[in-house]
Amino acid sequence: MITLILLLMSGPPILVFSDKPLYRLSRHGVFLVGMAAYFFVSNLAYRTPFSLRVSDWDYARLSVVDAVGHTVLATVLIYPTLYGYLPRLFRIGPSLWWLLLIMATGELGFLFLRYIAYPFREQIGYDAALVSVSFGVTHTLSKLSFMVILAVVCKGAKSWYLAQQARRDAEQARVIAELQLLRSQLQPHFLFNTLNNLYEATLAKSETAPRIVLKLADIMAYMLYDSRQERVRLADEINCLKEYVALEQLRYGNRLDVAFTVSGTLTQQTIAPLLLLPLVENAFKHGARQALTATWLTIDLDIRENQLMLHVINPCPVAELPYPVAATGRGIGLANIRHQLALLYGGSARLETYRADDLFTARLLIEL
Repeated sequence: MITLILLLMSGPPILVFSDKPLYRLSRHGVFLVGMAAYFFVSNLAYRTPFSLRVSDWDYARLSVVDAVGHTVLATVLIYPTLYGYLPRLFRIGPSLWWLLLIMATGELGFLFLRYIAYPFREQIGYDAALVSVSFGVTHTLSKLSFMVILAVVCKGAKSWYLAQQARRDAEQARVIAELQLLRSQLQPHFLFNTLNNLYEATLAKSETAPRIVLKLADIMAYMLYDSRQERVRLADEINCLKEYVALEQLRYGNRLDVAFTVSGTLTQQTIAPLLLLPLVENAFKHGARQALTATWLTIDLDIRENQLMLHVINPCPVAELPYPVAATGRGIGLANIRHQLALLYGGSARLETYRADDLFTARLLIEL
């Protein structure tokens, strides 16, 4: 009894859904005790005028015997149905074997009532013949039918819940695997572009090459280690952006004018990692890198409580567009980000890209 109380206190989900033997036995024990209590109370509640001929004590004793008999009968009907007949019915159709087993086990319950419960009625002076046969049969069948239906509904609800949980777990595992694949694509893509920049600096024997390497090391450390979490601090993601912008400014020097503004208040907001960097990287790749003269870039990050809006604008003459503007994205970076946003945020995030007057704009809105 103490064990049962502790199991109930541990929480209904554990008692209902755990497959450990102790929990399974306790679960069935609670069901059987509850079923017996239902039969006992229902027998007391539906006393016929003829039952008033016996004392309350004798009728209570009779109700206990009837409750035991009906519990046995319901048990031998319910368990073969739940674990034998119904599973086979849904898999391979009705089985004569299980029908015969149900009939045989059900007969045991009737024998118990016939040779144990009803003789006990006669011993205490209860004249069973005076009771309406139709009432007794109807009352018994209604109670048994209720318990069988209740058991089937509970079993079906549990099976449905477990199936839904399994589908959710499988979908979550699929999303995690897909996100890991997408992030693993971003890192080589970013590294390839940055190494090209470093290669150009070394060819020109630029004094900024060592500093570019240091900046690249800091960014790669963030990408390889910190960004492995499901969510990162928004402040850390912004710092990564600043490091990348500083790296590009080392490369372009006075040829590039970057306006990077952050407005709003940074508190403890979090964001999925590496969602902002590809937008800025693509602006450098398709804007500053394509320009033959001095150029510019605007990055505007606005934070409003649980909303983030990022605007990235760069000049992009039509002749310098490496792909049609109507395409779904520019390079692997934006296509990757769109896919991640759909998986992580659904309708709570929106990425828009458009060109107007030789300017390319990327606008990202995320509900944090």
